[in-house]
Amino acid sequence: MDTFYGQFKSTCICPKCEQVSVSFDAFNHVSLEIPRPVKNRFIPVVVIAGEGIPIRYVVEVPRGALIRELRLVLSGMCGIPPKRLGICDIYENTIYDVLLDRKPIDAIRDTDVLAAYVADPVSDSTAVHVIGKHTYSTEQGRANFGFPVFTSFKSDLTCREVWEHIWRLCQYASPASEGLVQVHLIDDHEKERHVFPGGSSFIPKDSEEKILQFLGNECTQQYVFLSLEWNG
Repeated sequence: MDTFYGQFKSTCICPKCEQVSVSFDAFNHVSLEIPRPVKNRFIPVVVIAGEGIPIRYVVEVPRGALIRELRLVLSGMCGIPPKRLGICDIYENTIYDVLLDRKPIDAIRDTDVLAAYVADPVSDSTAVHVIGKHTYSTEQGRANFGFPVFTSFKSDLTCREVWEHIWRLCQYASPASEGLVQVHLIDDHEKERHVFPGGSSFIPKDSEEKILQFLGNECTQQYVFLSLEWNG
């Protein structure tokens, strides 16, 4: 046969009589898949670390990687230990999902907004994990704004210590406005939880009482939810 021509050989064996039949089919072209190099993904992540202003990083990871790999690469870029980085999917200024290590990178869409926070690992049962959002008043009611809050604190803190911890995380936005924000305890359906003295849902920022005695059943859930309400 000439160059670029050939024959396919097919062999068939009858399962009953075991007769063998051999046939040949000529071809003049063969379709082959050309391997493509594995392309990396470049995923923007905003790191919100303590009292500092949020910093945007672009993390390069292979397609098919897991959140674990993204966390490790991001740790090398920002200098925060990987086990202290809580990576969250943000939607409409709220935390839509807390991304765990085994979640595939391919599940993250190009339009998703990711933020990384400094917090204890979700698996740490000695810490209380908090999901919070910033709100302000409008004519139509309260609206969300800014990057939400994801943090953790030890369960033996007082109400005052928890309030100060939360304030340190958001004062970069308005450092002179401590008196303009109130921290509400809410449930996962955004309903206020009136568990503090006087039937209030506000965390009393001057109280030396342990916050755990007020949270009660809230601490049996995976997360405690807060609403940071800004006025003025």
